Amino acid sequence: MVRMRLERTEGLVFLLALVARAMAAFGMAVIPRDGIAYLTLAGNVTEGGPAEAFKSIQHPLYPLVGALLGGTEAALLTIGVIGGALGAIAMLRIGEAVASRRVGVVAALLYAVSPALVSYEASTLTEGLYIPLFLWSVAFALRSMRKPGRGLIGGVLCGLAYLTRPDALLAGLAMPFGLLLVRRWRAGLLLGLGFVVLAGPYIYWMSADAGRLVVSRKKSRIERFADRDLPGEKPFAPGTPRPSVGAAILDTGRTLGEASSWILLVLAIFGLSPVLRGEHRSAALLILALAGLEMVIRFKLLHSFGYLAERHLLTSSALLLPFAAAGLLLLPGRKAVLATALVATGLLLIAVQPRRLSKLPLKEAGRYIRSMSGSGAVVGHHGLPRVVWYAEGEGVNLSAGPAGEADRIDWLVLEESAADTSGAGKIFESGKLRIRVTRVGR
Repeated sequence: MVRMRLERTEGLVFLLALVARAMAAFGMAVIPRDGIAYLTLAGNVTEGGPAEAFKSIQHPLYPLVGALLGGTEAALLTIGVIGGALGAIAMLRIGEAVASRRVGVVAALLYAVSPALVSYEASTLTEGLYIPLFLWSVAFALRSMRKPGRGLIGGVLCGLAYLTRPDALLAGLAMPFGLLLVRRWRAGLLLGLGFVVLAGPYIYWMSADAGRLVVSRKKSRIERFADRDLPGEKPFAPGTPRPSVGAAILDTGRTLGEASSWILLVLAIFGLSPVLRGEHRSAALLILALAGLEMVIRFKLLHSFGYLAERHLLTSSALLLPFAAAGLLLLPGRKAVLATALVATGLLLIAVQPRRLSKLPLKEAGRYIRSMSGSGAVVGHHGLPRVVWYAEGEGVNLSAGPAGEADRIDWLVLEESAADTSGAGKIFESGKLRIRVTRVGR
């Protein structure tokens, strides 16, 4: 009877997370800019085989899984919707290990409706695969404190997360060390082994190809944390001031608040004390340390390189959800239930709102080109790859490509200010975004 009740709770949480992400995916007006790279790579893998996934600077697992499902936009969205929903069950297990079953259920509920998590998981970005894998690896790491053999599963899942995004390297190193600190020797060694078995071959292959230790072909977080510039890369443009320590701290905190919708961050602060005083203090400290390490590295990157976005602190905000749940449950009896229902409902309404409506001119411009020329048109642009994607054409970035490339374009796409009224072409606009499409060939 108890087991059936637990399974029913997990099923309801999964269903809520699934519906929220499906609605968000359906309401996404335009795919995110970075999603173009993943869609292109998944398409390349579909056509050219698995080896194509290893030719990019992106880590290979996401395009490989996307290609297995067909390599389309719908395939990548499906990964995020289902993967994100499975992450809700992982959050339930984490909350249970950190505090109690009640905290776990509320934490999973908050995860299911958290606007930032819903938004990024229900998109053509790696978060839909990475965050669930990361959370499940954490859940098994916590479980290994009582059942050491689960550490191997946690390490393998963390390795899979690393093959999705380089961010998981931090957890792959920190979690075994944390388990060793609390004298869970076997669990820590097994977790480290599982991670190395999955991540090691990929690191070896990249390092052999580069002739030096490389943990990612993307901008290395480890190298940046050590204040070492990558070859040919400058941390700031000439004349750009370096953020002060105080400004970087404030901006990191602000970004974490945005990723947590602020209310969840405030609740987490209230929930810290009761959780850290509870009987699962070691597990709570491990979770808090992981979230803290992530924030420290993000602060360092911001301070050194001036770059930080909401999506970069999603894992930290997710790890704080058990503390937010504990903060809600400080209220007595029915007040806690009512407050949880109100917070969850408010967050859900925000999470399922249509997104990126202001970017619709990008889609409209691309579809206009496709309707006029069919697929395969050569589209010249200045950093507007989404127009090319919706045009089903070949893009030529006139800002970065060779000068001779301009001679072969069929369409020119420009982003203009509302004051630019002269010139030929068709205008697509919404709010401050104004896209001019001009036919220059064929």
